[in-house]
Amino acid sequence: MAENREVILANFQACTGLDDVGEAIFHLEEAQWDLVTAVNRVMPQDSQEVLPDAVPLANHIPPNFVSEPMDESVPLVHPNHAYVPQYDPVYAPPSPPLPLLPLEPEALGMLPSRNLDMNMPDLMPSTSRGNPMMYTFKVRYGNTEDTYEIPEHNTIGSHLKNLIYQRTNVAPACQLLTGWDLNVSDNVLLKNLGIPREMKLLLASLAVENDSLDIEDAAPDPKLKTYVLNVTHEKKNSKKTYRLSFPGSHTILQIKNDVYTCTDIPARHQMWIGWPIGTTDRSMLHEIGVNSEHCLTVTSTTELNSQNSASSSKASRYAVDQTNHDDSDASSEEFEDASASLEGDIDHEIFIDDMPSNKLRSLVPADASDEMAGAINFGEEFNNRYGSGYPSFYPGSLEDAIKDSCLKPARDRKLLAMYIHNDKSVLSNVFCTQLLGAESVRGCLSDSFVVWGWDTTHPSNKIMFLNSVNRSLGNVAGQTIGCIPEDKYPILVILMRNRNNTEIFRIVHGNIGVSELLTCLLEAIEVFQHQQSLDLKDEEERAARELIKVEQDRAYQASLAVDRAKEESKKQQEMLEEQERERSQREKEEMENLREAQRQQLESQLPPEPQEGAKDIIKIRYKLPDGGLIERRFLSKEKLKYLLDFLTVKGYPIENYKVITYPRRDVTSLDQQLSLAELKLCPQETMMVEER
Repeated sequence: MAENREVILANFQACTGLDDVGEAIFHLEEAQWDLVTAVNRVMPQDSQEVLPDAVPLANHIPPNFVSEPMDESVPLVHPNHAYVPQYDPVYAPPSPPLPLLPLEPEALGMLPSRNLDMNMPDLMPSTSRGNPMMYTFKVRYGNTEDTYEIPEHNTIGSHLKNLIYQRTNVAPACQLLTGWDLNVSDNVLLKNLGIPREMKLLLASLAVENDSLDIEDAAPDPKLKTYVLNVTHEKKNSKKTYRLSFPGSHTILQIKNDVYTCTDIPARHQMWIGWPIGTTDRSMLHEIGVNSEHCLTVTSTTELNSQNSASSSKASRYAVDQTNHDDSDASSEEFEDASASLEGDIDHEIFIDDMPSNKLRSLVPADASDEMAGAINFGEEFNNRYGSGYPSFYPGSLEDAIKDSCLKPARDRKLLAMYIHNDKSVLSNVFCTQLLGAESVRGCLSDSFVVWGWDTTHPSNKIMFLNSVNRSLGNVAGQTIGCIPEDKYPILVILMRNRNNTEIFRIVHGNIGVSELLTCLLEAIEVFQHQQSLDLKDEEERAARELIKVEQDRAYQASLAVDRAKEESKKQQEMLEEQERERSQREKEEMENLREAQRQQLESQLPPEPQEGAKDIIKIRYKLPDGGLIERRFLSKEKLKYLLDFLTVKGYPIENYKVITYPRRDVTSLDQQLSLAELKLCPQETMMVEER
């Protein structure tokens, strides 16, 4: 039932033209939600036509609006003609209005109110003709998403935005809907927009800084914004101020022609004070960076020329390339020649810019020799010129800004936005005041970006900037930025870290709206966050690998230390063993030397061996341990000592060997001073030499 009532409410508003939802619901409840009864209550049966909200007049935009009130006796709606919107009563057209042409109801897509059940099939909720075609909008606002179903004969401004307001409390004037063509009008029927039957939209709330801002200030398209110009016409002895309203799509030339109808000063004789620097006749009002209400002064060059020479000299300082003309001929053909002169000689227009007491200083001075000092000066001068309600600029060189944004660990990493200013572009003031100053843009830049600024107005500063880009980002990036023409400035270069490279993600030019800029920033943040999550994962995996490697290195070093200790101990042991062997060898050699000396001494003391066949000899046969035999003849009177010394000389000392006779008797244990005869040895005796 609630869904059906929404359809009835939409149809009722479409039939009656009531934008107030509360009033529409009141009438429907009085009629117990019967559409025909409610429509007849609001629209009498003798009404012949349902008037549309507005009838567009071909190629006609309301010109200047003077401060004198209109004649209220002149009716704005002809009895037999379509309704024409009535502008502010302070407005007056500069030329006769176009004739009002009768419009048939069918031409406006509307039908007579009589017999609604038969003649309005598209507007009835349930008849034999069927329900109207519905458009479904899924609108995401913050973390919530709401679905709205709107009949095709409704408009965005009259129905969709009001429904959104009821659910989100975001006023229609502050609603920024993205996801479709930015040129979508609030006053065009849905079926005429050429959009899909089902769409997903993103809702953002535009900050309204002043209560006096018009609805157009929140519109995505700045051309729809209305500007109020307080134009003061200064004469020799008097002045008069006109309060004029113009759409943002008006050019300066159109404004001059409209001012001509108020002041009788031809456009080519108008001298202005108050236009921003760089304004030309082709500039549109929304491009030059003025506020919603702006003050200007206009004077006539012919009046200045008639004054004294001092006044003429002062005026000539402000005139820029004034067109030479004949004053005597101009008086008779001022109006006819104005348009042709303006279109043919745009470069010779007279503009007097606001000349403050202090000349507008460059954001980066022309003689800047240090990039860091220039960047610091940029931030200070930007605050002096535009105020403090802007993102903070990084006070350092571009290389340092990249290090503190893109080259940090993934968890602490940020995007880098390079704002490159140029005072020669008419878009600079608009970009700074309306785009960078927007609360949504400022918050987005402050939260997720490091913002670095530079001014390329002076050629030397541009060369310094491009050289810095070449060093930090490479020649390709430098060439890409260097090829951007000045009329595209200012630019916002978005940099992000992609894997192991710092790359340009997008270059945003100055001719862009708030919603488009915000969309670019949000897209960059989304891509950055996705890449950041991948980089975080890579860093965590890399940290885990590094931890494993450190632990392995630590274990290896510990094992290496143990091995080194073992090797050192082994070397120490080997050294000790070597020393022991050397000591033992020395002792052995000493013993050998000692034994050799003893042997030689004993050998020299041995008596000579008697001859074979001599008397009283005893022949001793020694049977050695290895099976060898040694024979020696001794005299029977010689002592046992010589018998044993002979064995010692032969290498068998009695300390290690013993000599056994048969019957068994160890002669080494006998008195060595006894003679062989006393020992009763046989003439031929065999002795066994055994190891002890």
